[in-house]
Amino acid sequence: MKLAAIVPLNRLSHAKTRLTDVLDAGGRAALSRWLARRVLVALQRAEIAHIGVVSPDEDVLRWAWQSGAQPIRQQDSGLNHALESGRAWALHADALLIALGDLPLLTPEDVREMTRVAANVDAQRSVVIATDRAAQGTNMLLLRPPAAIRFAFGENSLARHLALAREAGIEPRILQLPGAAFDVDTPDDLRELAERGLWRPSERHPQFWAGEAS
Repeated sequence: MKLAAIVPLNRLSHAKTRLTDVLDAGGRAALSRWLARRVLVALQRAEIAHIGVVSPDEDVLRWAWQSGAQPIRQQDSGLNHALESGRAWALHADALLIALGDLPLLTPEDVREMTRVAANVDAQRSVVIATDRAAQGTNMLLLRPPAAIRFAFGENSLARHLALAREAGIEPRILQLPGAAFDVDTPDDLRELAERGLWRPSERHPQFWAGEAS
């Protein structure tokens, strides 16, 4: 199965606005850069040959190129519009994996499990979803073929993606992968990340943006 992966990333100036009370603009940008690097490394170590980063931010696109990913310029606002730009780039592939850019615990094994489940479905079409910890959101989405369903990311996206798959005649597979379930959106998430010893807000971690891995 020829697989392509897309990581959507917002403008650094708009990053992690729900953390405004605990991180200044520079801290939020640094956190977003660090999270994105961890996701990209997990995808690369899972040996996905074609990885794209879609963003409206020139600095992000430059970093993507330097890090071995294909930069994809976002043409329209909003996450789902951004992903459509990524899908257009990935239509050459048999399947498309969407990985949100704020999954600090994501591992290559999580990525391989997504692809294994999609490949083992006894059909030419499959939809595999890795949920967030509340089992309400979609943190990773694998579509085979890439145009199997439209994107419906946002609040309570799991229910919408399930409905879209079934409307298309595809019975979706739901996975709860520990490494894919933890995303960083709230001060409590950031506190947990710090308690795990992975992130210290006083550090800006510029080395990760320059291509270093953790």
